[in-house]
Amino acid sequence: MKHFKLWLAIILALFAIKVDLRAQENNSATPQTLCVGSVKFYRVDPSENAGGGTTNSTYAWSVITGPFAGTITTNQGPVVAWTAPAGSTNRIQIDWGASPAGPYQVQVIETSGDGCAGDPIILDVILTPLTLPNFNSIAPICQNAAAPALPPASINGITGTWNPAVINTSSVGPSAYVFTPDAGQCADVATLNVTITPLPTVLITGTDAICPGGSTNLTASGATSYTWSPALGLSATTGANVTASPATTTPYTVTGTNGSGCIATDDITITVNPLPTITASANVAICDGESTVLQGFGGATYTWSPATDLSATSGQSVTASPTSTITYTVTGTDVNGCQNTASVEVTVNPNPTISITGTPTCSVDLLTYSLTVSVSAGTLNSSAGTVIDNGGNNWSITGIAAGTDITLTVTASGCPNDLAINAPVCNCPTVNAPIGTDDSYCIGTTPIPALTATVFAGQTLNWYDSASNGTLLGTGSPFVPSGPGTYYAEAVDNATGCVSSTRDAVALTENALPNVTASADVAICAGGNTELTASGASTYNWNNAGSLSSPTGTPVTATPTSTTTYTVTGTDANGCQNTASVVVTVNPLPTTSPIFHD
Repeated sequence: MKHFKLWLAIILALFAIKVDLRAQENNSATPQTLCVGSVKFYRVDPSENAGGGTTNSTYAWSVITGPFAGTITTNQGPVVAWTAPAGSTNRIQIDWGASPAGPYQVQVIETSGDGCAGDPIILDVILTPLTLPNFNSIAPICQNAAAPALPPASINGITGTWNPAVINTSSVGPSAYVFTPDAGQCADVATLNVTITPLPTVLITGTDAICPGGSTNLTASGATSYTWSPALGLSATTGANVTASPATTTPYTVTGTNGSGCIATDDITITVNPLPTITASANVAICDGESTVLQGFGGATYTWSPATDLSATSGQSVTASPTSTITYTVTGTDVNGCQNTASVEVTVNPNPTISITGTPTCSVDLLTYSLTVSVSAGTLNSSAGTVIDNGGNNWSITGIAAGTDITLTVTASGCPNDLAINAPVCNCPTVNAPIGTDDSYCIGTTPIPALTATVFAGQTLNWYDSASNGTLLGTGSPFVPSGPGTYYAEAVDNATGCVSSTRDAVALTENALPNVTASADVAICAGGNTELTASGASTYNWNNAGSLSSPTGTPVTATPTSTTTYTVTGTDANGCQNTASVVVTVNPLPTTSPIFHD
């Protein structure tokens, strides 16, 4: 009993201590200070039932003072793995949400399983307003320029982190950078807007190739102000329009600045193309009234000047027909538009003159004629006859065959002039043509026969290979030709040398030998005979006529007593002969034995 009383006293003492402690927690707790918008967890009886509150008790939670604008969620705790006993409402989460700054009271009333409600437990809560971090604005930044670092703390001393963490200058336009304060500072999230200004699109327009001594206008666009470099060959180093006149190929850069102070560049290289090497045809001399082709080389297009007597003033080739000596200039332009010139002189030489100074005169034999002429200058040539320089631009032409028209040509400084001369009439007496005799011979006849022709007294005979002109083959009669053919006999008057107006055609014919054939070789018996025939000719003669029925003709009968070769000679209508042979073999009669009998 004594011990029981002792234990009871101890239990009561401990209960009294606990009640006292709870009274101190409920009534004397330090107010909770939070930042506006905080989310916190709340519970009672932290050591009972693993934080689940008193068994079979329920808890009613509320915010009883202040303009609460948050939410209360029961059966919540900060430990994810914690599971409240079934029906427990001891743990809650308060999301203070949009509740404004100021004092609040959180109340909880426990109701036991028997339905008994306990005293309200009050917790004072003070919501502290959030401070907005202040930052200096960042001036617009040019695209792709180096950006300043975002500050780690605001002007009013709030630290935190940025999202994104660094300023990106690659994209044009405004971008928001969000500053999230570090925990425990009761500071709000702030946004800093940074604008990335686009770079100007600077563009140079103008011709990028010139010729030596030339210039080109360059225009820059896309910005508000411009600076050019290098200054070499430029009319100015500022402004949108400049003139470039470099002596050699030079690269230029323009730097354009827009209203935001952002800059960009563009480049152009002015190529100074060399002048083309223009050449022209060699200097040339022509005769009065002639033309010559002039050509330019080394360019892509060509123009000519002066236009005097030119077929055209443009083109690589033109035809010049000047009447006096003149120098032409060709201007050649290459594919780059650069020009150069060359010259060609065309010398015009006068044409010489020619005139007859005497009447053409026939020679005594009437076979030739001659004449004299004078020329203004130069050398004389004739299409026939012999040309003789008499001096003083006087010339003689002799030995011109009678009846032959000629052309005289005088040439001075390469310029010719022609004069046609009609032959004078140098009449010959009539010469009768000779009378020739045709002949013929057989192939193989040697020597071949000579040809003959009859002429009149006082005449000689010439033999030619054609009816007119031709080659002189021989003279006189008889004339031995080289072979068969037709030869032409011409009579020549010995006194005047005049010839017959016609030549007599004399034919020498070579006749072929006849193709003589005879019977085929044959065999007979002794005492017998056989018929022999021949063909291919007109008449026939046989040898060994003693055993033939006839020495001529065909057929003939042969009665040889021994083997004999017969040769027949055939003669055709031209008297030409050929032979053929036939062998008649005579076989002996057999020697028969006598007849024997019993």
